[in-house]
Amino acid sequence: MEQNPVVAIAEEGEHALYKSLVLEGERIETVPFSKALSSFSRCAADFILLDSGYQVQKGLHLLKEIKTTCSDIPVIFFTSAGSEEVAINAFRLGARDYFRKPFDPGEVQKRIEGILRYKRAAERKRVPCIAVHDAATLAAAGFSALYKPRNIQHVVRYIQHNLTTELRLSGLAREAHLSKYHFCRIFKQHVGVSPKRFIINLRIEKAKELLVKEEMNVSLAALEAGFNDLSNFIKEFKKYTGITPTAYRSAHRKGTSLPLFPREELQQ
Repeated sequence: MEQNPVVAIAEEGEHALYKSLVLEGERIETVPFSKALSSFSRCAADFILLDSGYQVQKGLHLLKEIKTTCSDIPVIFFTSAGSEEVAINAFRLGARDYFRKPFDPGEVQKRIEGILRYKRAAERKRVPCIAVHDAATLAAAGFSALYKPRNIQHVVRYIQHNLTTELRLSGLAREAHLSKYHFCRIFKQHVGVSPKRFIINLRIEKAKELLVKEEMNVSLAALEAGFNDLSNFIKEFKKYTGITPTAYRSAHRKGTSLPLFPREELQQ
């Protein structure tokens, strides 16, 4: 079965930029931003690059339309007039990532390839091996791939690639082809923590990675890690690490020793 393309929605003057991205095995098509709503069949894509340029509100409106129609298609949002508020709105509407122009093509390519790698593997109905660069994050969150059932490995990968979306127990159980009761029991038996605790742990690990970035503030790190409530994020972060997100970021910048793993009670 032929793959759908990666579709870049942008003003025509920007089409060459997106056509120049090197995505092995992928076809990149472009659609004019001004004609996207009328001329683009939104579900005929495996990935969408949405460049709003300076038309931020129109871009956010289009993002909402796309995610309403085809919520399973990953979208990266690009803008020339970005701000923290724009980034927050884009993530709330379902964007998988956000880039302010000019951006580093290599970084964008890496992000697209990572998401598509998982998507393609899922389409082939096989579970990919846990990537080496993910091992430390997963271990800290309470997971080791060794000797785990394939359906549990699949759910872990599914959680990893959907951290910014609402993850319901019923949906996770469906991914594992189990009832909710049996899924919870088997997940905790093999992972060591409940599905809910694992998701929180993984989101905190993601937030820890984000907080060390110079341009990242606490509220944006919370959203990118999958927390929609800032106060809940701060509470869970402190429970997990023993310090607040602000203190964690400050300690990292000063070179102070930081906790690498969750406290023992959060691994149960």
